[in-house]
Amino acid sequence: MQQPEETRQPRRTVIIVAIVLGVLACIVISTVVAGMALFWPVRSEITTVEPASDPVATSQPAEDTPSGIDWESDMVAEAIRNASADWAAHVTSVERLTVLRRPVILVSTDIGPEQADLSDQMSSGLATFAAGLSTPDGDPYTFSIQVLSSEGDMIGQVAVTDERWKLEAAATPTDAASLKSWIDETYGSGSPSAEAWTTRITGIESDAGDADGYVVISTDLDPTALGDLRAAQTIIDAVNSSGADFAFGVRVIFGDRTYEWSSLVDGTDPYYNQ
Repeated sequence: MQQPEETRQPRRTVIIVAIVLGVLACIVISTVVAGMALFWPVRSEITTVEPASDPVATSQPAEDTPSGIDWESDMVAEAIRNASADWAAHVTSVERLTVLRRPVILVSTDIGPEQADLSDQMSSGLATFAAGLSTPDGDPYTFSIQVLSSEGDMIGQVAVTDERWKLEAAATPTDAASLKSWIDETYGSGSPSAEAWTTRITGIESDAGDADGYVVISTDLDPTALGDLRAAQTIIDAVNSSGADFAFGVRVIFGDRTYEWSSLVDGTDPYYNQ
């Protein structure tokens, strides 16, 4: 039977050896870690703070606001095209043209030249409709509308204008010769932008044998062409836009020398009437 001391001795030796080995391992590990720390690159993050500065104000160009009598006329013309009122059923086409240096809306219809009541209803309905339109700012539009019959002659006119529609031109003509020069300088080859109808005039003179004192404008217009009928009306309007009052009326003679249109001369600009 073995003595107790002999059985405990080896255990103590093993424990002491384990402790010594553990201490040595810690020392080795600490030494290795310390050595690596000396040579391992240190990661660093540098955050740069910019000095505070006032925000730079950037000016943005203001959006173009639609304006001008041309734009207003375009808006009115488009509204007429999309109208659903009773009078709109008689509209066959809507055009926006530049006539006598200002925008004009031509509303062609299926109304015959003898349907006076219907043409009056058409003009009245158009006037009420157009007057109720307004710009995005709430201002009423300005416009000049001519209503044409199925044969192309004007059966109605509706206009709302302001100072922007006033024509800047030379002095009022006082006779046929000065009227011819005035039309050429204002609307024809002597103007910045010649209008086609001026090339259709072949002569302007006073009829000495006319007791009524009409001024006679000869043309090469074709009475069977709708465009030429509009040109004849434009010539009459041009005479009135000049402010002339030296003649009682104007006669527009067509190219066949027999067909003519006549009108009184009141010296009132049909596209600016204040």
